[in-house]
Amino acid sequence: MNNHKFPVSVVSSCTNRKRHEPVSWLDAGSLEAPNQSVLTRKWLKNLKKVEAANIERFPARRLYSGRNFTEAAIAASQANHYIVSAGLGLLNSETSIPSYSLTVSGGGPDSLSSYLEDFDAERWWLDLEDSPFSTLTMQSVFRKSKLVVLALPSNYLALVTQSLLSLTQLQKEKLRIVGVAPSVVHPDLQHLVMPFDNRMDGPCSTLPGTKTDFAARAARLFIENVIEKLPFEGAASHKACVASVSYTHLTLP
Repeated sequence: MNNHKFPVSVVSSCTNRKRHEPVSWLDAGSLEAPNQSVLTRKWLKNLKKVEAANIERFPARRLYSGRNFTEAAIAASQANHYIVSAGLGLLNSETSIPSYSLTVSGGGPDSLSSYLEDFDAERWWLDLEDSPFSTLTMQSVFRKSKLVVLALPSNYLALVTQSLLSLTQLQKEKLRIVGVAPSVVHPDLQHLVMPFDNRMDGPCSTLPGTKTDFAARAARLFIENVIEKLPFEGAASHKACVASVSYTHLTLP
C-alpha cells in the first residue's frame, strides 16, 4: 500500500514498555522542579546531553514493545509509521533514540501528572519541538501523505490536538481518527472519527484485546479492511464502511 501513488501514514503512541533499560537521568522521577517550565527545561537539557554522553540509541521501532506498539507496527507494515512520544516528540519509527521513562499516561512514577498539579499537555508538546530527536511536524507528515490514520489514546490525542487544528482544511480531510469516542475529540475533527466500537472486543471478534491496545488494533483493521477496499474514498464513505463491518469476518493476513 505504501507506494508513490497512494502513501498512507500511521501515527501511533509510544509505550512505557521498552526492550532496553532507560537511562537513569532520562526518567521523569529524576526531575525535581517547582513547575512545568522548569521541568521542561531540565528534560530538554538532559535530552541534549545524550549525544555528548555517548548513550546507546536504538531505532524507535525496536525500542518500544507490548501489544499496542506491535499492532500499530503491523498496521504500518505497508505504510509510513510515526510515533507520538511523550518524552521525545514526533518520531519516525526509524529514528534512533535512547531508552527513557516518561509518559503522560496514568499516575505512576514515570508519569508527568505525578509531579505537576496543572500539567498543560499542549504546552508540553509544543516545547518538545526543541527535542533533538523530533525532526518532524504534523504538517510535514500530512504533506507527505495522502491519508493519515491517527491511532492514539485520548491523553496522547490531547497532546497533538492543537497541531491537528493548525492543519489546512485540505490536510485535515486526509485524517482518519481511530480508537477513541467522538466525545473526546475536538468538535472540528469529530467528523473524521471512524466508528469502531465494543464489537471489536466481542466473543467472536477476529482481533479482540484490551482497552490499552484498542486504538492500534482499530488502525490495523481499518487499513486491512477499509483502506484496501476504498483507498480513494472520503471520510464519510470510510465511516459507513466501518459501521457496516462484521467483526467476525475481518480479513487478517
